[in-house]
Amino acid sequence: VPTVSKTAATVKQYARSPQWYHERPNRPFTAFEKWRFRWVPLWARWERLKLFLQNDALVETYMPGPLAAKKRTMVEENAKRYIHSMVPEKYRDFIVPDFPLGCKRRIFDPGYLESLNAPNVELIPEGIKEITEDGIISEHGTKDEFDIIVLATGFQVQNFLTPMDIVGEHGVSLRQRWKENRAAQAYLGTTVSGFPNFGILFGPNTFPAHNSALYSCEVQVEYFARTILAPVIDRQVKAMVVHEAAETFWVNSVQKQLIYPNPKAEEQPVKALDLSTASTNCYKTFEALQSLSATRPNQQMDVKASADTEQQHEPENDNSQGLIHSSSIEPEVAFPGSFGAKATGQARVTGRSKLRQDYLLRDWLDVSIWKSAFIELVGTAALCYTSGLIDVTLANLQNPDAVPAYVGISNIVLLALFIYATAPGSGGHINPVISFSTFLTGLTTLPRAVWYMVGQLVGAGLAGGLLRGSLGKAGVVK
Repeated sequence: VPTVSKTAATVKQYARSPQWYHERPNRPFTAFEKWRFRWVPLWARWERLKLFLQNDALVETYMPGPLAAKKRTMVEENAKRYIHSMVPEKYRDFIVPDFPLGCKRRIFDPGYLESLNAPNVELIPEGIKEITEDGIISEHGTKDEFDIIVLATGFQVQNFLTPMDIVGEHGVSLRQRWKENRAAQAYLGTTVSGFPNFGILFGPNTFPAHNSALYSCEVQVEYFARTILAPVIDRQVKAMVVHEAAETFWVNSVQKQLIYPNPKAEEQPVKALDLSTASTNCYKTFEALQSLSATRPNQQMDVKASADTEQQHEPENDNSQGLIHSSSIEPEVAFPGSFGAKATGQARVTGRSKLRQDYLLRDWLDVSIWKSAFIELVGTAALCYTSGLIDVTLANLQNPDAVPAYVGISNIVLLALFIYATAPGSGGHINPVISFSTFLTGLTTLPRAVWYMVGQLVGAGLAGGLLRGSLGKAGVVK
């Protein structure tokens, strides 16, 4: 409306119901802020995290309970004041909703309310009864003639992947399958049984009504890339598809939470409901995706060592294993966090998940991390001891001016070699700075970073003791 009203002689908007409008927080960044984004390490990530948490806190206004109701009322009052300050008085009775915040998507005003003050703009609080050859007849029978009609009525929120026609392995289209079943559904909102090597972004039960859609897509892309694309590209498997039992188990668990949000409530048989657009459980989906992305390859999928046949397996009770079957060759499994060529690696932890308890507390007693830390200890000790011997040897050269250059080059080469050598087993950190950086950037959890740094420091101390013992206090420097 704001854009059209700048060039059109008259603009009439038909609106069946009001919306909650809020002041848009967008503003131009100052030169100093741009400088910080460019030159201050992690400043941009910190700003993004703050924006994410601010938006994420909005979910509290949708929840039941007295505290949520109090916060919802406060947000509604702020929105009312903003709407009344922007629109003409004749629209105030209609444009402020009479339903609670959260029943419809909230709108951060892009200049729409201000445009209602323009003399060539009129808001008609009615629906459309009929579209004629030359105009529109409103629900109350008023007819107006127009040169152009703009249909801005939203989108088909329940028709996923429209207008694409996706056909699965048994010749059944995805649209037909969803139509014959209860509605659109997908395991973790991403994969569908009977459709190998196929994933959906922004699928069923992944709509965040209060935060960025980009976040949900990022989590899904990461999960799909690590769980399905990586094994296929690395030729570990030929095809990956979720079991129908696992998909049904997951969807039923989501529906059960939507029907019985109170765990103490008496449970009844789950009904077949159309909950494909439910947004209140989107973070349940995201957290499960991140949890599966962060596990080792043999925990992510049930892979059968056969190149020619497929065999289905029943899912485990906790629905965390046995979910995906494949035609495959035996995969090479590396420790999580590995930077090796055949390693899928540790899931990158971003945004909301950085604040999750398991990001700071999970895996302290994980034996695989201890093994990785021991590899870091041995690798660091060997690196420091070898580097020390080479440095001492170079220091005894006849040309002392060239020693710093030789020492620097040798240490760089040694570090690269040891990182490559330990990558399949531990990720090839070899340096406390690298381990700490991976924690800050979300590549590893806190327990892994701490155990790695402990192993590296112990290894460096052990190497120092060996050098002191083999070379003596004075060493062999002339």
